[in-house]
Amino acid sequence: MNRFNFIVYGSNFASFRNLARSKVFVKKSNRLGCIFFIQPNNLNKVKQYSSFHTNLFIENNNQDSPKNQEKDFIFSEDQVNPLLLEARKFYYDKQFDNAISLCNKLINQITSNDNSDKYYAFGIRGLCHYKKEQFEKALNDLNKYLEVNTIDFETKLFRANCNYQLYRFDEMLKDLNEIIFVTSPSGDPSRFVSSRLLRASYYLLSDLNQAFSDLHAIENNLHQPSIVLIEDQLKLFYEGLSLCYASRGEHAKAIHYLNSYIDYLTSKEEIVDANIHLKRAISLMELGQFDKALNDINLFIEQKGIYNEMIGIMSIKAKCLFELKQYKEAKECAEEFLDNHTKFSHFTAEDMIEQAKRTREESMKFLSSTK
Repeated sequence: MNRFNFIVYGSNFASFRNLARSKVFVKKSNRLGCIFFIQPNNLNKVKQYSSFHTNLFIENNNQDSPKNQEKDFIFSEDQVNPLLLEARKFYYDKQFDNAISLCNKLINQITSNDNSDKYYAFGIRGLCHYKKEQFEKALNDLNKYLEVNTIDFETKLFRANCNYQLYRFDEMLKDLNEIIFVTSPSGDPSRFVSSRLLRASYYLLSDLNQAFSDLHAIENNLHQPSIVLIEDQLKLFYEGLSLCYASRGEHAKAIHYLNSYIDYLTSKEEIVDANIHLKRAISLMELGQFDKALNDINLFIEQKGIYNEMIGIMSIKAKCLFELKQYKEAKECAEEFLDNHTKFSHFTAEDMIEQAKRTREESMKFLSSTK
């Protein structure tokens, strides 16, 4: 059966997922909309309905798309909404250059700064620049959009990401603090996770207690079926929470989350990054599980080698071998580190050098006593 496809327009700007394939167009609809299909024999009734509700605009899907029109064109006021809709469709289809071009025309030809459609065009263009990783341009456009849409927290999250990429952390935190204040895990689980993880990623470099607060908030809500972490989020969550627990001396919990992430990667048949093995090895050593730690250290060396910025791994391995009473191998590892650390690393922690010296000396004592 033939159907006419219509689009709904007007909910939070960045919440496009509800509008992706619809074709009913509701202009300024209390930020709500619905998606439905209308059979051709009911079309007259719908037209009568739209004339009664003057804010409802219906567009036939068969009309010419702007991409098929002349490159330079002048449009009338009643064409603005369909063109905004077309720009959104370009955005959804990842045709970002087409969307940007169309938004440029809309912005240039809508002369009134009081016209809300102009700010929606800024918003669409800003998201396209964001997807193209043109963060400065994206930030400029999103700022304009958010001047008149101050409670659109989905779009504020995009702006926070832009500021994060541009190292403008004060501005990023201003948006994130506001977003997190109004976002509950049950009300908007996706935004809850994304905003908490973004703020945690900043605090992991500066304030582990604050980072733990955000990650622990997610941890406490993982039992809810609506809380779902995607791949990049899983990496930050598991590694970040592990680091926080390790810094608190709770190495068993640190290992638990690293194990969970390693199991996830293994189930996807993906390679486990060498640094994850190193982090787990350090926590395993703190718990006295040196045999398991040695296995992780060897996995790290297999991936990274030793003659690079991580020559210090040989000092750690020497310590592990010593605790396993493999004194000859421990002495050799410690000597290899002490002979080469200045050649392959511009900076080596003094305590690591001292540890290697102690391991070498203690190993030599045990080896001498057994002769």
